[in-house]
Amino acid sequence: MFNFTGQTLTILITLTSSTAFFLFGYDQGVLSGIIGADNQFGHDFGHPDATAQGYIVSVYQLGCFAGSIAVFFLGDWLGRRPAILWASLFMLVGGILQTAAVNVPMLMVARIISGLGNGANTSTIPVWQSETSSAKDRGKLIAIDACIINSGVMVAYWVDYGFAKVTGPAQWR
Repeated sequence: MFNFTGQTLTILITLTSSTAFFLFGYDQGVLSGIIGADNQFGHDFGHPDATAQGYIVSVYQLGCFAGSIAVFFLGDWLGRRPAILWASLFMLVGGILQTAAVNVPMLMVARIISGLGNGANTSTIPVWQSETSSAKDRGKLIAIDACIINSGVMVAYWVDYGFAKVTGPAQWR
């Protein structure tokens, strides 16, 4: 359908990659502003103790690990773009379920699902990006990706800050 080549293709792939890395940073940072505080999140989830909070946070990382391992075995079979599409769908479903969570187990399962997608994306996209870019651009593109991750974390912190005084479930959802 589209026949992009050269610098145009590199720019479009970088924009696509940047979206995934922004989400990686955002997902890493967004929970930090709501967990552990005496806020609506604590009220809605029964004020989880430190151990439960640790589980809520860490299951996402376990999902990321499992997603990166799964794509290691399935990535070549699926192909880069279908693997990215499936991983993005996992992230979408996980994000919807996290927003809709009504109890800690549902939240944890949703975080695992989202983590699976994020782990698969952050393992696949740099390979795809490096395979489709010129050798002279690869280092620069990976540096851009790292900056985009940091931008995602920063936006998550600002969103957390902006919603800190909101009352009701919208504060954390």
